[in-house]
Amino acid sequence: MKNKPSSVIFLLLAAAIWGFAFVAQVAGGEHLSMFYFNGIRFLLGGVALIPVVIIFEKNSKASNKTTIFAGIVAGAILCTAANLQQCGINITGSSGKGGFLTAMYSVIVPVLAMIFMKKRTGRNTWLGAIISLVGLFMILSGNLSSSDTPLLSAAIRIVAGKSVFAGTLSVGFGDILLLLCAVAFAFHVVFIDCFSNRISPIKFSSTQFITCGIISLLIAFFTEAITPQAVQGALVPILYSALMSTAIAYTLQVIGQKGAHPTVAAIVMSTESMFAAIGGALLLGERMSSTGYIGCVVMLAGVMLAQIPSKAT
Repeated sequence: MKNKPSSVIFLLLAAAIWGFAFVAQVAGGEHLSMFYFNGIRFLLGGVALIPVVIIFEKNSKASNKTTIFAGIVAGAILCTAANLQQCGINITGSSGKGGFLTAMYSVIVPVLAMIFMKKRTGRNTWLGAIISLVGLFMILSGNLSSSDTPLLSAAIRIVAGKSVFAGTLSVGFGDILLLLCAVAFAFHVVFIDCFSNRISPIKFSSTQFITCGIISLLIAFFTEAITPQAVQGALVPILYSALMSTAIAYTLQVIGQKGAHPTVAAIVMSTESMFAAIGGALLLGERMSSTGYIGCVVMLAGVMLAQIPSKAT
């Protein structure tokens, strides 16, 4: 499958918006628990898209039944992924770490696409995914600040020079939740690819967001404290997450995936981790060593390599 340049651009824009959304999620997590925050965020995002659906997809040829069904199922998957992610971010308190661990889905997607969709992946795409994983490993070894309690720590020394490539990889409970969220997001990407050519993208996005929002709010009602004061304190993060990260970015994902191989789409979208690091450094004062910043460059190189056509394996 040939990847359209416009699709890659849409996916990259989505990644940039998501990257900075990690900052909003960290800020929002200081006021709201995970289901409450995501319930409001996704419900607002879904409702905000309804006028857009009426204006631009009124005469869509795609099946309403298929679009609604796919949107509801995707919304349930998204609810699982988003709440695992928010819980992990609340525990670690780190925008950058949340972005980088979530980006692991770029390595999981090609495996799922091969198993469930019988889609063969080009050698350059596999190599790009592996290089991106190496970059991610370097980033995690780059002393990224986190408030999580480590469950596992391993010293890392890379032969190229320990003065530059040295660090400690710490894995805590929040990290495990973020890795599980990466698995859920991988299923979300593959599921969207299965339906991307049979749905109205904006209507689909609105449906999945409303589904995710309703499920999250129902769980929040029975398990979390619901207070208007908390919403007021997190108003700016909620609005950014609802309008930019949810309504706009996820819709860009659906549109972008129409013209991109699912593995390439996942790798491009995984660049959200770089934007999360930038946002965390600029707005939250998060720190990362030179190893981590070199890892960002390595991840970008992997993404670029994945765009070069090659024989499928």
